[in-house]
Amino acid sequence: MKTLKNNSGDFKRVDDDTAVKLVKSTNWEYCGKEEYKALNQTKSKPKNVKSNIKNRGLSDKKVRKERKLAKSNRK
Repeated sequence: MKTLKNNSGDFKRVDDDTAVKLVKSTNWEYCGKEEYKALNQTKSKPKNVKSNIKNRGLSDKKVRKERKLAKSNRK
């Protein structure tokens, strides 16, 4: 996969063969993936929120119940 950028600032991620054809025939040029990622931060990853509930010798059912209760209290 290659990252391409044209003069108007549009980005594309295409396979190698298509990238070579676009660069040779049109106004597309290669650019780094870092530049692509910096400008296209549309997808945000959910943050991992670890609960403070530890398994204190409780059954799985009780631990799940406590997690559910703690989650509902956060909202």
